[in-house]
Amino acid sequence: MPAVPAPVVMRLDASVRGGLGHLRRCAVLGRELQRRGASVHVLARAPDVDARGETRDFAVQCDFMDAVVRGADDAAAVVDYCRRAGAGRLVIDHYDADEAYQRVLLQGGARWLQFDGQAAGPLWADWVLAMQPSASVQRYEALRRRPQTRWLLGPAYALLREEFARRHEAAQARAEPTRTLLCFGGGDDYGAALLSLRALEQAGWRAPVDVALGSRAPRRGEVEAWIADPRPFQVTLHVDADNMADLLRNAGLAVIAGGTTSFEAAALGTPALIVQTAPNQRPNAEAWQTLGAALDMGPLERLDQATLGAAAKSLAADESRRRAMSAAGRASVDGLGAGRVADALLGDEA
Repeated sequence: MPAVPAPVVMRLDASVRGGLGHLRRCAVLGRELQRRGASVHVLARAPDVDARGETRDFAVQCDFMDAVVRGADDAAAVVDYCRRAGAGRLVIDHYDADEAYQRVLLQGGARWLQFDGQAAGPLWADWVLAMQPSASVQRYEALRRRPQTRWLLGPAYALLREEFARRHEAAQARAEPTRTLLCFGGGDDYGAALLSLRALEQAGWRAPVDVALGSRAPRRGEVEAWIADPRPFQVTLHVDADNMADLLRNAGLAVIAGGTTSFEAAALGTPALIVQTAPNQRPNAEAWQTLGAALDMGPLERLDQATLGAAAKSLAADESRRRAMSAAGRASVDGLGAGRVADALLGDEA
């Protein structure tokens, strides 16, 4: 009879403005760990997000980090929390895990997996997970501080919900983009949805458009007001959509941010225009363009309606390019990353 894995603690941050990507990808991994018999505890800094609601289907407990606890004190609190939970593994998914933070975890005896997307500083973790297409051993080896660190690098480790794996094999490029999807995460879209709608209208768009927004998106009211007026194309607003796989599968073209949705679009072969809504999305957006799975439209603050609309119209008219982008995306992401990460994390209980 296989041994029951020791409990796993997930320390993550989430907010409307900062985004829900950390929470959502940890939830994917948490469900996979739960399926394998691990008890998952969540310790979150989530001032304006329902973290308990997002994690109740896999976490035995969800607690909250005090907002004023930062740096080494945060790391020490995490070590103490792990001891009380009897955790054998720790997952760190926030932006404050610098070298000093990691040293506290190490001195406290933690064995941890650390999310990383920037390859910008020393790494002491037992496992480093970087899903970005640009992640490579060459980039990360210079940051290694312990010989036992294992790299989990590239889109093969992308943490996507299981419906994306189910639909991956059946996905295929659409001959015509009969529907278009706009999606910029579950938090603040920073005005990208409204810019995209105006850009499509300016470009003479006629295909139906789906817009996916979170219920707490600060600019949701502006989008709803824009949709309420007569437009040359049908617009359907999806709030807190639980069918993103279907929305992407039905879209022949997507305008998206450079976070988790870019991996989802690639898995389903949906050609995408990526708008960088945050600076940390730049490496990801550039890498998807290099792979041929998407077009990088650059930072949102530098993007104008005419440029975005022209790019969308050009891609919609270029079937051969869209087919090539679709194939490149599906070749990069198969939707099985959660299983690979769980294999690494639970594979050695010594």
